Amino acid sequence: GSGMNDEVYDIVAFGSDIFACGIFRTAGGAVAKGLASWDGSTWTGYTFAFSEVLDHYVLNLAVSATELYLNGGFSINDGESFWWKGIFRVDGGSLWIVNLGFNGPITDIGVVGNDLYAVGHFTVNGITSLKRVAKWDGSWWTQPGTGFDSGYVQTLSSSGSDLYVGGKFATAG
Repeated sequence: GSGMNDEVYDIVAFGSDIFACGIFRTAGGAVAKGLASWDGSTWTGYTFAFSEVLDHYVLNLAVSATELYLNGGFSINDGESFWWKGIFRVDGGSLWIVNLGFNGPITDIGVVGNDLYAVGHFTVNGITSLKRVAKWDGSWWTQPGTGFDSGYVQTLSSSGSDLYVGGKFATAG
């Protein structure tokens, strides 16, 4: 089929579909707003489950056995921007908020086992201190290890139960 009308940032397999994210607004002619799935013959676009989102783009995708997560930039009607700070979960044809509370950009997300990890330039989520790396267990964000005291974490990857990160930092704990 025909492709997207703008840039694609990430692609993952989830279930029997391929998901793509980026700054595109259409995929194969379907309205997509940064997220679309390909079932082998047709593109399906996704929109938000709430009406307050004015504009958005999707930077990264992460999959577990049962969930598809994404992060990117989002702006809400009341004027508050969550550029690079939002994490959402795909449920059917809708997106649901996992978190908008980081105090700095999220640069990558990934899943290890059943846990979602986020890395970036943040140091706090709500009242929880999170030094540039955070783990979501389905209910709470926690600090794995002692985090990173300076710099930032740009990317992450996993192998089995091991998490690997890259970025600009002096020490990790």
